[in-house]
Amino acid sequence: MRLAGNAGSDMGIFKVSWVNDRGGEGVANGTDSWQTASIDLELGENKITVTAEDTAGATTSRSIVVNRESGQTGSVALSWTAPTVRTDGSPLTNLAGYKIFYGRMSGIYDYQIDISNPGILTYVVENLVSGDWYFALAAYDSQGLESDRSNEVLRQIS
Repeated sequence: MRLAGNAGSDMGIFKVSWVNDRGGEGVANGTDSWQTASIDLELGENKITVTAEDTAGATTSRSIVVNRESGQTGSVALSWTAPTVRTDGSPLTNLAGYKIFYGRMSGIYDYQIDISNPGILTYVVENLVSGDWYFALAAYDSQGLESDRSNEVLRQIS
């Protein structure tokens, strides 16, 4: 997991650091606009505290709690057939790619993958934590017109 944000002080920001109460710490890249490298999370709640320090030594901290639900991850292989006609029946001659929508709740897709190559007809979604995952697909043309989403598919990762 990575974190990013902005920090500011009249004195100028000297450094931004982070610490995980479950282990791990580091210094973010950047100061006024910063981003952490990958932060390893332990199972359960991880309280991550980010501290900005200005050039005068004054500090301000903010915390976030991230819950890692599972230590196991799985993958789902998706495949589809390229559309050749539009929903109105006219030929589809400028297919440009696909968008995979997926998430943990039916009809609510928190994640999206853009496949900008219309020749790719399979994709493996990896690093999915255990539980139910819902997927839908849409095609789009070279002008960015997007089709309706496909029927939703449910896959369970155990």
